Amino acid sequence: MGGGVALAVNYLFPINPERLVERAAGPIFEELAEVLEEIAASLGSGDLERAERALLRSRELDDRVKSFSEALAAGQETARLSPTRRRALKHLELYAAAGTRIDLAVINTRVLARGAANALRSGGSAPEPLPGAVRELARSVGALATYLEESGEPDEARWFALRAAEEATVLLKERHDLATSVLVGQVRAAAIDILRSTGLGQAEALAKLEEVAGRASELGRE
Repeated sequence: MGGGVALAVNYLFPINPERLVERAAGPIFEELAEVLEEIAASLGSGDLERAERALLRSRELDDRVKSFSEALAAGQETARLSPTRRRALKHLELYAAAGTRIDLAVINTRVLARGAANALRSGGSAPEPLPGAVRELARSVGALATYLEESGEPDEARWFALRAAEEATVLLKERHDLATSVLVGQVRAAAIDILRSTGLGQAEALAKLEEVAGRASELGRE
């Protein structure tokens, strides 16, 4: 009888699926933003050891992403099966839509960290506005976390992501070496992933990126 009562209570009053998912997602965004800040700092100062530490931290994010995916699946299942938690499904849909893109953002950040370390091994620091562009990516990640948690508007996350892409693209007008092109490409790829995480389709995200790239080209000719 006691076991039956426990099952009934769990059915009617299950754990909060939204809190479950938020607790799993929060550390990903926090760590991802910190890694991006570390990459930016290493590029600005020419600190190779710092870039290598950022690369190591980026590799450790894979386990957090896996835990997030498991928490999301459990949260959605709980929300579907429990009448008292069914209203959480709409909020969880935001996380589900962003899930794949978050995984790609982590991968792109790892590639960006590796590119930063490789560039610094050749000596010197990266010129502005590249470190600033990476910092804008970090701000975009923080804004994305807020958007998903609060089910608010994604405007801030999109603005920072596009700002990052614009600042990085300006550098291509001044530098044409392979290392710079790789880093700029990864900033732009990460920006696309963040834009997609806010609900934009691929075509719309690319159109917005090309728009700011056009502005960057004008700035580069001034």
